[in-house]
Amino acid sequence: MNMTSYLGSEFIKYRRTLTLWLIAAGPLVFAVMQLAFNFIAPGFTDWSRALMNVYNWWSVIGLPFGIILITALSVSYERKSGSPKLLQIHPVRKAGLYLSKLVVLSVQVFVACLLLAAGLVIFCGWNLDGTLPWSTLLYAVGLSWLCAMGQLAIMLLLAHLLSFGWTVIAGLIGLFLSIMLSSGVTGMDYYPWMLPIRALGMTLGFQTNGMSLDVQTLTNQATLVWGSVFGSLAECAIFAGLGAFIFSRKEVG
Repeated sequence: MNMTSYLGSEFIKYRRTLTLWLIAAGPLVFAVMQLAFNFIAPGFTDWSRALMNVYNWWSVIGLPFGIILITALSVSYERKSGSPKLLQIHPVRKAGLYLSKLVVLSVQVFVACLLLAAGLVIFCGWNLDGTLPWSTLLYAVGLSWLCAMGQLAIMLLLAHLLSFGWTVIAGLIGLFLSIMLSSGVTGMDYYPWMLPIRALGMTLGFQTNGMSLDVQTLTNQATLVWGSVFGSLAECAIFAGLGAFIFSRKEVG
């Protein structure tokens, strides 16, 4: 089997599953939350504050929790159907199966990030002040996706090593530790769950707790943003390779 076949089998797996509903509906919830916030606090209905609010919620809660669910569900579907046993009757590379799963999950995360931006434009664009900052919005989409790749690779590996319940617990621990991390968005560590928060916070001007941040006073803004991007991609490569190595040597019972 070539990589195209691996990817095709992965996409087919998600037909009529909860994952598709999570990807479609999850991001829109945050857009609707901002719409409600516009009515609750009408004095703060400009695009800059809307982007700050939504991407604070998204990076701290929505994105990591969504990744926890889609990775845990992805492996859960396979375990329930017994598909790994059937696939490995044929001459397939286990590492290829694993990496194709990571690629498909990364596509799902990208679609979710796009839907969040689209939902924000559709649901909130009509009652927000100012001109829609398309470049900033698309930049936030890209940062959300790229900075989540490290988390995604780690959670996929954990999903193969742990049960569904323990995978969710491990992911939630990672999520809560990012909230408690003392370095905040202005620090330069490479904790995977912190990277989307840092990149988006430095771009849109918010701290982990949702308070505004004056990024104009910081001299290392670009370093923090791009350090988060490249750190996430490096972590993704490391844990993807580790996961493929472990999976290729794992016996399927």
